[in-house]
Amino acid sequence: NNLVPVISHERISGEVHIGGRDAKDIAERLYAIFPEAQILIVIREQQAMIRSIYGQFIKGTGVWSLRDYLDPPVPTRTRFKYGHFHPDDFRYHRLIACYQQLFGPAQVTVLPYELFRARPADFVAQIMAAVGLHAEAAVMAALPYGEQVNPSLSALGIAFKLRLNRLAGQRTPFNPTPLYTGRGSGHTRLLQALAFRVDRRLPATWKRAADEQMKHQIAERVSGYYAESNHLTAKLTGLNLVEWGYEL
Repeated sequence: NNLVPVISHERISGEVHIGGRDAKDIAERLYAIFPEAQILIVIREQQAMIRSIYGQFIKGTGVWSLRDYLDPPVPTRTRFKYGHFHPDDFRYHRLIACYQQLFGPAQVTVLPYELFRARPADFVAQIMAAVGLHAEAAVMAALPYGEQVNPSLSALGIAFKLRLNRLAGQRTPFNPTPLYTGRGSGHTRLLQALAFRVDRRLPATWKRAADEQMKHQIAERVSGYYAESNHLTAKLTGLNLVEWGYEL
């Protein structure tokens, strides 16, 4: 039917909350199974990405503050024994180079998430071109570009959900000692629904102030950290990352 089978999951690029340190193993296994595959890698400006994945961490079962998430409070010599975020996971040139070396540069397409937000039809068209397909204009226009999936909490909503997790979250490696231990995915969904309900009712001025504070805290930690990697990513992909707000 002129279709291309797709395997897609963010976990393929490594577990983000433990620094993606299994990404190379996964890439090599994929190559062993599908050596002729076309690879799509979507990147995102790192400070926005960190804000997003920290929100996901708290939407799940995490209980660490942003400061502790970015700089785990464990001795450096023992970090490898634990599952912790590491900022190097978002030095994208390493993952891109790995896939280009395995599959060949012609089989690896890299697109910025910012293109999807600004010009979603162009984003989709580039994916289609990479796999040799062409869609009619009417089909492209009918795609649900405006549909939002997996929305984010505000910084204040994240702070509220963090406290919910500490009080009544599921017991996981990211939340080993909740005061009350919830069970099952239904309990997790209940806490998420409660957090979003509270978040919607918080004053907008409070949320803007908290969001700015979170952005400042992330910038303080990683400002300038990714410039060299972004320069190498631009060379590997031909992307104009300055256009999309990446530090170079």
